[in-house]
Amino acid sequence: MTSLRPARRFDWRNLGLRAVSALVLIPLVVAAVWFGDLAFLLLIAVAAALIAIEWGFMSAPAVGVRMTIALTIAALAGVFSAYLGHYYIGWMLCAVGALLCGVLARVLAQRPEDAAFGVMYIAGPCICILWLRDLPHGLTWCILVLLVTWATDIFAYAVGSVVKGPKLWPRFSPNKTWSGFVGGLSGAVIAAVVLAAI
Repeated sequence: MTSLRPARRFDWRNLGLRAVSALVLIPLVVAAVWFGDLAFLLLIAVAAALIAIEWGFMSAPAVGVRMTIALTIAALAGVFSAYLGHYYIGWMLCAVGALLCGVLARVLAQRPEDAAFGVMYIAGPCICILWLRDLPHGLTWCILVLLVTWATDIFAYAVGSVVKGPKLWPRFSPNKTWSGFVGGLSGAVIAAVVLAAI
């Protein structure tokens, strides 16, 4: 049995890059969520396209460009429908898009289940956050989602990098640790409690 490679040392340069990225992106994201409407739709559409690029090249690297285009179109069809208030139609478009992307992947000799799942993986959360923003007090709910997500990521990275310890799931994510998991969970709780208090 081979031993697991040790967790990486804390990378201060990586932390600095993350901090600079956060200083640039967080105000843009918060502004889009705050103003809603087309600004929020643009944010969601860009995020969906970026995730589609990553998923397309990760799941089907031999035909990454074609898979990315198909995934983006399929996901955005559901997203735009949801933005117009047609959530049920949006989910149906996602299901149809997943089926078509699966067929395309099979034609291109790729894994159809990866392509089909990719559509739902990309469009599902996008539709859900559009619906959340559309609810009464939707702005507050969206801010809660963002704060909890960011706090989880920051605390997991910081605690996991400093404390290290046993790996969480070495096969799929060799740098994630149980200490990072606990740190992320703690950060999420703290962020939610602070926002509730405010």
